[in-house]
Amino acid sequence: MTSPVNHAPSPGTGDDLLRATIRDAATRVPAGQRVGVAVSGGADSLFLLEVMRVLAHERRDPAPCVLHVDHGVRGVSSKADARFVESRSRSLGLSCRSRTLVWRGPVSEDRLRRARYHALSELAEEAGIRWISLGHHQDDQLETLLLRLLRGTGLTGLRGIPRQRPLARGSDVTIIRPLLEVTGVAIREWLRARDIPFREDASNRDTRFSRNAIRHELIPALSGAGVAGLRGMLLEIAESAELLEVALQETARSRLAKATSIGDVAISRADFLGWPLIEQTALLRLWAEELTGAAPRLGSGEEIRHFVERARTHQRRSLGRGLELIVQYGALRLRREPSPPVASPTALIPGPGSYATELGSLEVEETDSRVIDRDPDREIVDVGRVPFPWRLRLRRPGDRFHPLGAPGSKKLKDFLSDEKVPDEGRRRCLLLENEASIIWVVGHRLDQRARFDARSQRLVMLRFRQPSK
Repeated sequence: MTSPVNHAPSPGTGDDLLRATIRDAATRVPAGQRVGVAVSGGADSLFLLEVMRVLAHERRDPAPCVLHVDHGVRGVSSKADARFVESRSRSLGLSCRSRTLVWRGPVSEDRLRRARYHALSELAEEAGIRWISLGHHQDDQLETLLLRLLRGTGLTGLRGIPRQRPLARGSDVTIIRPLLEVTGVAIREWLRARDIPFREDASNRDTRFSRNAIRHELIPALSGAGVAGLRGMLLEIAESAELLEVALQETARSRLAKATSIGDVAISRADFLGWPLIEQTALLRLWAEELTGAAPRLGSGEEIRHFVERARTHQRRSLGRGLELIVQYGALRLRREPSPPVASPTALIPGPGSYATELGSLEVEETDSRVIDRDPDREIVDVGRVPFPWRLRLRRPGDRFHPLGAPGSKKLKDFLSDEKVPDEGRRRCLLLENEASIIWVVGHRLDQRARFDARSQRLVMLRFRQPSK
């Protein structure tokens, strides 16, 4: 259970912490913007709210909007947190938007995280907000680095939690984290010195969750074993990885630009073999990402280098995600792997059920859930707005739809281009529609007209499954 509100005062903290954090936040959000603040009721989010509130006042920006997600996994404690956040928002004269998650099946850390970000995205859309500030602090950064090291990671993972990034791929909402230089201890001291209440979540001590086990067991064990300066060492690793990754990206981007001619990219084989392995890997990763619109897993850099060294002309190597590396005389090219012609799949959908096509199957199931994970092949639709019968088909020239969250309709061709969907993906793009409009660009975006809200009465869960290989 959640303990009573903690608001015991403690002297000895000044405003330097607040001022430094405000300066960081000010560099990340343009003046004049309204910011959403994700507030759980815990100390870090309450301190973040003070930071963004003071920044908005000093710059004469619109007052921030409080965004609260009740994860729905702690019963009365979760509801008490929600009431506390709403009360605190009212006392500060701030608007508060909240969302309660409903679950089916087991709940993992990853499912919680994805559902939370999805809910924040919906709340931001409802409030017309393009910036969301999150309360991750230095302790979270430390735990993230250790978690990734234990699970296995490359240079990108060693960069830790990013200070700023899009909420999701293709989203126009940006998240910022102004507290990454601040420790949890410093935050609590600051709040107690000012008698600002906050909540303590007892589930944060449940070591069945990986992050809690690292926080309460691994870090104390390492410190007790004489690993002095652990925090400083890990944070230095993250900073070094950030600097190195940025430098590698700049080098790779420059080399790709020089090698591009009328849309074709050909890298000199001799030049490629003359670069350090880490630069070869960075270039291939960026090259593949520009082709597919997603960060790929390329496998062993050593094996790829070995292939390039020994390959005969026109020899190919698959890199996954439908990409292949081709050696053509003295040059390397990255191409999409050829695929067989696509039939014209059509499925008539009179109601809930399972419907198969050559490109995969669509499951339509009645649901009471209002929670969607971040799987692009799942959506929830308000049947009252887009009544049956439906049809599943391939896209056609001239198709238009209204992407969820967009101000209006646009050509499907332009949407897929903006999303950086490769040619093969566009060729196999399926649409779910009814007589009046497109409902879902399968695997990419729901149509605005099909979205559900608090008034929706009949919902269905859509699940698209790729054919097994």
